[in-house]
Amino acid sequence: MGIFSAIADLISFVIKILIPKSSSFTESYAAFIARQELFENFPWQQCFIRNEELNNSLKMDDCHPIFIEEITRETLKLSWVPDIPELFSPAEHLQKWALLVVDLPAQPADPGTKDFDYEKIVLIIGGNKAHKTLNYKAHPPELLEDIAKWKGCRVVLYNPFINCEFKPAPIITLPPLDQRPEWCRTYLSPAAMFQRSDGKFILLVNGESRQSKQEHPQQKVGAFITNDPWYDTFKPLNSSEINSMAPIFTGSAAYHSGDSFQITSIIKSRQDGYWMGYGNGRIGDKWSVVAVKFDEYFRDIQYFKQIIIPAAPNCKTGEYFPTVIQYDNQYRMMWVNRIDDSPTTWFLSEGISDDELGPFDPGSLSSNPVLTSINWHNGSFRSNHTHCPSYFIWEDELYCIIDGTSRWKTSGNRANRLFGIIKYDKIRQIWLEDLRNPLFINPMYGDQLWNESWAWCADHLGGKQFFWRNQDGALLFFFSASHGFDNYKVGLAKIKQFIA
Repeated sequence: MGIFSAIADLISFVIKILIPKSSSFTESYAAFIARQELFENFPWQQCFIRNEELNNSLKMDDCHPIFIEEITRETLKLSWVPDIPELFSPAEHLQKWALLVVDLPAQPADPGTKDFDYEKIVLIIGGNKAHKTLNYKAHPPELLEDIAKWKGCRVVLYNPFINCEFKPAPIITLPPLDQRPEWCRTYLSPAAMFQRSDGKFILLVNGESRQSKQEHPQQKVGAFITNDPWYDTFKPLNSSEINSMAPIFTGSAAYHSGDSFQITSIIKSRQDGYWMGYGNGRIGDKWSVVAVKFDEYFRDIQYFKQIIIPAAPNCKTGEYFPTVIQYDNQYRMMWVNRIDDSPTTWFLSEGISDDELGPFDPGSLSSNPVLTSINWHNGSFRSNHTHCPSYFIWEDELYCIIDGTSRWKTSGNRANRLFGIIKYDKIRQIWLEDLRNPLFINPMYGDQLWNESWAWCADHLGGKQFFWRNQDGALLFFFSASHGFDNYKVGLAKIKQFIA
């Protein structure tokens, strides 16, 4: 064991020399590329294709984008096509891919300045790989009025359904604005779930209330109950209707400012009950993370005053959106550091602890910061900022879902928030990114495109997503999606490759 340990230490030392160390504010292209890998053990198909290299980590100047060479009202020819049989001969409707036209001559030349919605999208219904031609259907047909302008434009191929079976309707929908409870008036997003001893499943949801984008949000946590997350419906835990339900967690006025309470994961306590880290609003001018313990019926809720994440230097607005997991006999917590209120300065950090309630010191891990700003990247799905991490374990390896928001460069104004994954490398002690990211996408602009109305998630995915291994062995993906500023809903998908 001593020899293997020494070899691991040597490899880690060499990697740290070769890979430029990220600052707390931004990451170099060399450091970014050095952490890109194809997660071959992760059973996933690439569902978002924007270049010939099949590598979504590359900048535009370092790859070969896909262009439309010729186009008629029924067929188009691309500069290159991927080797995907379903693209040319889909066996069923949900295997059909979509094509999104990214560049049109009337749009700004600088991708970073785009503030419009991408609406030129068609459904691929077949094609000929040898000729690089695709047959398509437009919805609505009026999209083809300026078809002559499509020639020479860059495109993205995507399919949300090759990896996920989506519920076609949201599992939780808020009533009209004037009938909503105050604690979730603006946003509603999934937070975490646990199964009670009576077999019932309790889904915790983050709610937010504010009158405008400029107003500081008020956030609380509510709960829904179901007999089965996939096959049954979710109902308010403490009320017969959503419009009269009250939040479960509101925080303690003695321990936090009361203006914010959001969570992203739950841990079963070594003692009785559960605990979770939560963003507790601002203490002074900073956000901070503390803990709360509770029993499965929420009869005994204990708020802890101790801050469990040491304040980061130069982090003016603090830390929030913590996720926690037990892994390798230790507890790990990852969170978002906010240098200031500008998202492009945010970065992810991580800490470990032998105690379930921390503290979680980021100085204990050489992998910090986990991810930093890459706002110089004109192709990445997270070119604006990275947000809302959520741990999960697959085949004894530690992964994390990350919420990425682009600067309108790859995914448009709407549909600009997508999800990817990162994986912890024990040998090198760094977090790696899958070069296929984003790996989780909603049916963006897919209203009626796949014979269902997906208008409820046409804008973009929200944050605070998580995985759940269901009792039938399937892996469920809880997420939030929106169609408008005040219209977030909770959605659910089943990950096909993880069905036991």
